Amino acid sequence: MVLFNCLKNSPLRPSPDPRFQFTLNLPNSLTFLRIFFVPFLVGIILAPPWALAENPLIANTIELREMLGVGLFLAASMTDWLDGYFARKRNQVTTLGVPLDPVADKLLMSAAFIALVETQVAPAWMVIIIVGRELAVTGLRAVASSAGVILKASIWGKYKTGSQVIAIVLLILTNSLARWGRYERWAVVALWLVMVLAVISAADYFMRFHRLLGSKPTAAPEPDSGVKAGLGGGDMRVGILDVLATPAQSWGEAFYDWLLMKQYACITPQAISVWCRQLGHQTFYATYYGVGDPGKKLPKDLDILFISTATQASPLACALSRLYRRNSTLTVIGGAHARSYPRDCLRFFDLVVMECDKALISDILQRRFDPGSIISAAKPFEEVPSVEERMPEIRASSFLRGKRPFFATTVPLLASMGCPYACNFCVDWNNPYRMLALDRLAEDLRFLARSLPSVRIAYHDPNFAVKFDQVLDVMELLPPESRNPYIMESSLSNLRGSRVRRLRETNCVTVAPGIESWSDYSNKAGVGRSSGLEKVERVVEHCELLYENVPYIQANFIFGLDVDEGDEPVELTKEIMTRTPFDWPVVNIPHPFGATPLHQQYIEEGRILTSMPFLFYYSPYTVTTLKHYDPVTYYGKLIDIFSHYTSSSMLRRRLRISSHPLFRLVHVLRTMVKKQRKRAFMRLREMLVSDRQFLAFHEGRSKVLPEFYHREYERVLGPYAPLMSRADRMPELGGSAVSPDHPAGAGAGDGMVQQEQLAMATDQV
Repeated sequence: MVLFNCLKNSPLRPSPDPRFQFTLNLPNSLTFLRIFFVPFLVGIILAPPWALAENPLIANTIELREMLGVGLFLAASMTDWLDGYFARKRNQVTTLGVPLDPVADKLLMSAAFIALVETQVAPAWMVIIIVGRELAVTGLRAVASSAGVILKASIWGKYKTGSQVIAIVLLILTNSLARWGRYERWAVVALWLVMVLAVISAADYFMRFHRLLGSKPTAAPEPDSGVKAGLGGGDMRVGILDVLATPAQSWGEAFYDWLLMKQYACITPQAISVWCRQLGHQTFYATYYGVGDPGKKLPKDLDILFISTATQASPLACALSRLYRRNSTLTVIGGAHARSYPRDCLRFFDLVVMECDKALISDILQRRFDPGSIISAAKPFEEVPSVEERMPEIRASSFLRGKRPFFATTVPLLASMGCPYACNFCVDWNNPYRMLALDRLAEDLRFLARSLPSVRIAYHDPNFAVKFDQVLDVMELLPPESRNPYIMESSLSNLRGSRVRRLRETNCVTVAPGIESWSDYSNKAGVGRSSGLEKVERVVEHCELLYENVPYIQANFIFGLDVDEGDEPVELTKEIMTRTPFDWPVVNIPHPFGATPLHQQYIEEGRILTSMPFLFYYSPYTVTTLKHYDPVTYYGKLIDIFSHYTSSSMLRRRLRISSHPLFRLVHVLRTMVKKQRKRAFMRLREMLVSDRQFLAFHEGRSKVLPEFYHREYERVLGPYAPLMSRADRMPELGGSAVSPDHPAGAGAGDGMVQQEQLAMATDQV
């Protein structure tokens, strides 16, 4: 009943807006025209050769029947694009057009294929699969619609439709293609492609259907097999969920999340799981990385649930907390989001934790704090459970099906905490640097060399190389052939001289230096007071030296800071991309996260879009007004940058210069992802140009959140969106620098902000 009420009131149901009425407007007329074309197309395809004489102007080249068939089919197919174009341009989406458009498409394609079977140019068994897919998906959409959920077309469906048009044209032209020299074989190849894409796209629809309707978000169900870890024998059931991402929106994104995102599991949630188990409680640990149903990751009858999340995934974490609180579970949030926005977290969680250690976790388990409290240890913990102690959690988060490591498996480690720099945008700006115990690091490295040889290590240190020599001394205690490959983030200023050579000797495979800006933060880049083109020259020289010793480099930039103005930052960024093709560039939009000086500055200047939900605190979205760029200009410059480094020529250069097949694959995948990001920039820029209210919001002249963001919010959260009302989506930004109610009292996680700084991360910093 709760699920029914949620769906009944869900914004995913058809809107009562007057735009959504049964209106025979231009888009709907084009849809009806497509249906009108169908019998004529079938008649032309099935017409005997003698019914239509050959065109004397093109005799012996293309039969008139085939020419007319192709022309009519392409005209009908063109109406599919036109009705969508005019529906969006004129804002004429209707409840008649939404279901009728896909039905008209399927009728046109199915009729053409069936007619081509009759003419014996298309195998019947292949057409049965293709048409059967169309009927199955149509029925699936009808079932979903009856529950108030729209299954939108996926990218695979669009590929399938495009391949159908090509295949049908080639099949109609079979006789003429044979005249040209047996080119009709291409029609068979195209038909096979259609069949393969039909199966893939159908699987995509059924998977999304299962996620949206098969999951009942009225209570957290039993956990998925293979994700629970470390059962203790106590009488309390404790869950730890590390929320790394929001639900994937496509097969490509799901594959990326399954392959790489799951490897960004954070250390602090794993430590909490170990501590709870050591304290004698029945403990369940899981990560959610964008694949599957997050509500099925843990049992439904927990006594206490710890959730760790970054800001962008926090709406999903808040929705999950509401589900568990209905079952009287005490919910606790920690991590980067809790540190940045503790007051907002109190709206959805019983306890908000800033820093933690084992003793404070024990206090939470003993219910020593009143719900509605912000609590913290006196300082972050400095004794991390060993890798051996964390193995149940590592298996659950990083192994294939929780059983064995595979080529993407990465083990998280910490050698230090805090950072010596005070970058005003960083959540570690006031977190002093401190080394952790080197004997524990040595123990972990020996265990990994013995138990997980060749598995990659990811150091989650905010700045790995500060005490560079001491850490590498520990690594070099192992024989060279026993050293696991590792990934780390560091400032360029720490990577100089003999240190660079030692990276190669200790088996470093990826470095992610922070360059940030061409006019600021030069101390991190190790270029003194240099800026502009001089800074580019010195950074290029430094990166070339790094690449001689490390096979993969990722340079991190921020574009849109107050020091950025005009075309210079764009041209300098493009210049270094051109000159260092081996260096993958990550260009970030400045998002002033809470509890940072940049956030406080933007709050005082009134430059934060206070109505923007936390779900959009990542690229491609902007949440502030910039000092020197209006929104349209800013997105134009982002498009310029992304067009440059995702170009085919840049990809070819990267593939030629890369020495390892895995890194070549990574370059291809990341180029594809960034091309999608560029298209998102283009879409947002188009909306800024065409929609005055959208522009007014992004210029800070209006506080009314555009409907576009509500629709995106609901699309991303899927069945969990009804748990978050429109009022819930509006963030509470005040009080980011909060004194805890119990300053030495408790904690759930921090330490996971570092996962956003790792190499090969999702670029959602």
